[in-house]
Amino acid sequence: MAENRSIPDSLDLMSDIRDTVLAETHQLQHDRPSIQGAYHEAVQHIILERARRAVSAEQSLAIASCYERLLQLTPTRKDSGQIALTPGKDSRRKSSGAYFTPEVVIESMLDLALDPLIENAAGQLLDLRICDPSAGAGHFLAAAARRIAETLARTRGTDEHALRDVVTCCLRGVDLNPVTAELCRITLAHLAGDIRLADGVLRKHIRCGDALLNVGNEQARQGIPDAAFNAPTRELRSVANRVRATNRKSRAPLPPLEANTDRCRSVCDAWCAAFFQAIEDSTAPVITYDTLLALISGSDIGPRLQSEIERIRVSRHVFHWNHEFDDVMAAGGFDLVIGNPPFLNQLELTTVSSRQEAAFLRSRYAPHLSAYTDVAAIFLLLSSELVRSGGSIMLIQPQSLLGARDAHAVRHELLNRTTLRALWVANERVFEDASVYTCAPLLERDGARQQRTRRFRRKHFEELTPISLDMDTLRSDGTWAPLAAAALGIPEITINSTTEVRDIAAATADFRDQYYGLRGFLVDDPDDELDDDAFPPILTSGLVDLATAEWGNRSTRILKETWQRPRVDRARMRCEGELDEWIEMRRVPKVIIATQTRGLEVFVDPNGRFIPSLPLITMTAEHPEDLWRLGAAMASPVATAFASRRYSGTALHADAIKLSASQTLTIPLPPPGPGWAEAARALEAAQAATDRATREHHLQEMAAAMNEAFGLSVDEADRLMLWWMGRHRFEAARSPHIASG
Repeated sequence: MAENRSIPDSLDLMSDIRDTVLAETHQLQHDRPSIQGAYHEAVQHIILERARRAVSAEQSLAIASCYERLLQLTPTRKDSGQIALTPGKDSRRKSSGAYFTPEVVIESMLDLALDPLIENAAGQLLDLRICDPSAGAGHFLAAAARRIAETLARTRGTDEHALRDVVTCCLRGVDLNPVTAELCRITLAHLAGDIRLADGVLRKHIRCGDALLNVGNEQARQGIPDAAFNAPTRELRSVANRVRATNRKSRAPLPPLEANTDRCRSVCDAWCAAFFQAIEDSTAPVITYDTLLALISGSDIGPRLQSEIERIRVSRHVFHWNHEFDDVMAAGGFDLVIGNPPFLNQLELTTVSSRQEAAFLRSRYAPHLSAYTDVAAIFLLLSSELVRSGGSIMLIQPQSLLGARDAHAVRHELLNRTTLRALWVANERVFEDASVYTCAPLLERDGARQQRTRRFRRKHFEELTPISLDMDTLRSDGTWAPLAAAALGIPEITINSTTEVRDIAAATADFRDQYYGLRGFLVDDPDDELDDDAFPPILTSGLVDLATAEWGNRSTRILKETWQRPRVDRARMRCEGELDEWIEMRRVPKVIIATQTRGLEVFVDPNGRFIPSLPLITMTAEHPEDLWRLGAAMASPVATAFASRRYSGTALHADAIKLSASQTLTIPLPPPGPGWAEAARALEAAQAATDRATREHHLQEMAAAMNEAFGLSVDEADRLMLWWMGRHRFEAARSPHIASG
């Protein structure tokens, strides 16, 4: 999600630029291989020309916002020969993760991250070094420059040259898109009052590059990892295997590299290029450990390999921070890294190019990445390498950073290097046209391990009560999600519990094999005439609500087909399929749990009638008599609050809960007693109810009994009950009586 400061766009400006772009596209299309190519060339030319002619930084940023909007559009040729622009499903804006950051968010982040640095600069303001590693058109950097310049002007007693001095001394930025990098230079040059700076010092300070595509000297010295040698086709696999074996046999630590020399840079370039080289045949030269050894010794590697390394360096925008910003890094690093990096799950993409990039990222940042770590989290890891001791990091992130399993290793490593000084959580959609919910941690490199961490929520950074944190405890805890609970409106309660669900139950979640293994063995039973033993019914997550299964009342989708009453043909499965044993294992008394929901949706299947489909969780009680007690514990307000606090931000929606089978086992249990038993009876009555009002009545009885069993205070129980009913959309939750309680 490339950063941008929100500046009100003039409809006239956008309309004028669009019309000019269309006219130039029409002229270019006859000489270009595609209308899309002509369109994007016209967009780049017109936008950069207009930005240079702008009369202020504000106008330049407005033009940049038009550029981002034009990226959303796709040109098509009408029958009349005219060109029309329509919203594209796979627009460049979406594929790059580029969305506008509202000005209020930028300014609030600078309040937290930059203002303390300005206050502590002690008259050395021009020594501050601020970096945005995904700079876009320069909105964060321009806002930071204004703040520093205001203080500098007060210190000097004049604002003459203050902005120019700050722009030319304090700011650094990187962006992968050459157009936005140029827009950033132009914007900052306008801010400084001298457009010539865009072709002068700012060309060195604002760079076009892939901020993540780099390697440090010490890592390069360890040689090229095996992961670099992957064949693009099955036919070339044996070639890649031989190259990998040769590389592994030779690999050993290289001699020390002298920092910031051409020879050192050549070795780092070759290390990166190894992941993107074309393995074509057994005779073509390949970048291996021996290549690095030759480069470090000054030996000739041959024109073909040299050309390949240079081609990859340029095409992939390799960006070695120690070489590109050698003055800053030699002095210890940046004072502040701030911005809004792209939100892209690059590690799960499947093109040849993206597989190469995924292999690179895993090797460069291992062991801190998992299969689905978002690229925004990798920017946090990178930033922790770029800041000096005592320096700060504040980058906008998807909320999944806080609790997702695939971000666990990133959180752990960040707390090895930094401390969490503040956390902003937006429990609303901040970014135009983007469905993702966001947060932004403020981290300090080598900070105090005990912190009074500030917390903020919503677009305007409403401050919540600070919380005292021990970073070592937080690191071992493995999740930051509880820190966001108050921001997300989750009640804070004191839970009286010494046991967990794992003490009385087991939980399993099925895999894709079980889901796709049903193909060809499902039958629909619209009139509900088939026998359950021969044709057991299938439950999907969409059919499970709290204390009810809507099988037969609601249609569902399985394997891209719609079913009214889906069942599995066991006789055919025994003869032709592979899931009969699995079906038998699932036809037992159990509790079925649906997640990716606002509250835990729990249904007790006491007779083992239903077969749960992916991604439902199956929970079985150690003792059959505990089944309804287990169901009441999982259906309780305490369970939903606990899961929301611990695992918030990991689902598809910010207000949904996503749990794995193992995570359900961490739900707390109350002490045994009459309250828990009463809750179990109430849940059974709710599930037997034939109308919604009766079911909700019994569920409220169940919830009240569980709250009492957990020992909640009256105030805690009232707040939790109202919140929980709202999560499950109880009709009673909207009544004045309940609301006032």
